[in-house]
Amino acid sequence: YSPEVILPLLQQYQIDWINDQSGQLEETTLKKIADHGCSLVTMHSITLPHDANRCVPFDISPVEPVLKWAEQQIKKLEACGFSKDRIILDPGIGFGKISMEFPCDFQPLTALILE
Repeated sequence: YSPEVILPLLQQYQIDWINDQSGQLEETTLKKIADHGCSLVTMHSITLPHDANRCVPFDISPVEPVLKWAEQQIKKLEACGFSKDRIILDPGIGFGKISMEFPCDFQPLTALILE
């Protein structure tokens, strides 16, 4: 959703969490979401909208780019006022990561949140 949708809804309703499929909301919007006490779901995607022709290269584990993205997202979201217990990381399975690459061990994502 865009800030034009999210921000007015925060004023009118008690919202527990926002699902940011783009993972690219601006910091001003993220700060306002955090100020309202919402949790945030942020999703990793190679492309949005989804493009089946763009995937993580076959010669690397899909966990590596997702883990790097997660580390960056956590830093950015904490700087915007989110505590780790309000950050939900969605590895975006199916969004640039093909099914034969899974199951993968995404345990390192859990470790980032629990640190």
